[in-house]
Amino acid sequence: MAKYNIHAGHCPAGGTGSGAAGYLIESTEARNVKNSLISILKSNGQTVYDCTVNSNMSASDCLKKIVEMCNKNSVDLDISIHLNAGNGTGTEVYYYSDSVKSKAAAVSAAIAKALGIRDRGAKKNTSLYVLKNTKSKAILIECCFVDNKTDRAAWNATKCANAIANTLLGAERATGFRYRGHVQDMGWQRYVASGGTAGITGISKRLEAIQIDPAGLTIEAKAHIQDIGWKNYGKITKNTIIGTVGQSDRLECLQFKGNIEYRTHVQNSGWTSWTKADGTATMGTVGQSLRIEAIQIRKKA
Repeated sequence: MAKYNIHAGHCPAGGTGSGAAGYLIESTEARNVKNSLISILKSNGQTVYDCTVNSNMSASDCLKKIVEMCNKNSVDLDISIHLNAGNGTGTEVYYYSDSVKSKAAAVSAAIAKALGIRDRGAKKNTSLYVLKNTKSKAILIECCFVDNKTDRAAWNATKCANAIANTLLGAERATGFRYRGHVQDMGWQRYVASGGTAGITGISKRLEAIQIDPAGLTIEAKAHIQDIGWKNYGKITKNTIIGTVGQSDRLECLQFKGNIEYRTHVQNSGWTSWTKADGTATMGTVGQSLRIEAIQIRKKA
């Protein structure tokens, strides 16, 4: 598992070092991306340090404080999140070390694709303070332009964070027994291996569907879906979609039968206990209008 320093650039909105403003407020949206990104990475077992400055100070003092916090940690990558200005359009990612050029290019391309805006690509810069002074390898992401109407119309902080996370984690990397979740406003996430987290905790997003590749296991599934009720999927295959896509309906309760164990993260109550998939036990709620937010599944030994 990797370790990351992540921070939103600049001080909070309204301060002297709070960044660019236009149709979007940089310091606010960068924090929205940062919060979602940290949640996704932690849900997937990564170690993340939040190095965001949350008090007002000058721009130069803010940069020094960010670097000071970053350099307290030994990490694989420092990630600085910004929004751009200057009447351009699109996403670009700056890097200092050539060793992260390909990662910077991949992040830029992923965000641009997710938002449907121009991919300005990876750009080397040896003068930006954070890139120059952090001890670990670093990238600085300019997610979009705050003063461009096209970028404003396309902007979605959650999609942006998911694009970054999928690039860092390696989309579709898991093989064999694996599963993935379809999350509100974000769509399908990457596949995770046994024990991984499908869905996201901490940002109040509903899990709308899951897809399991049994990889030789026999698994039967039922789901209680918002406005639909219980649906029996019987024996599932890797192509079975448990839940709905494109209907904004939450998964509320799940039941499995097979040589697996599972638990769910439920709105207002958090993670349930691990339970055996015996075809009787259920995880979630019925009749309470509560969303399942995430699920973890593991093969029984």
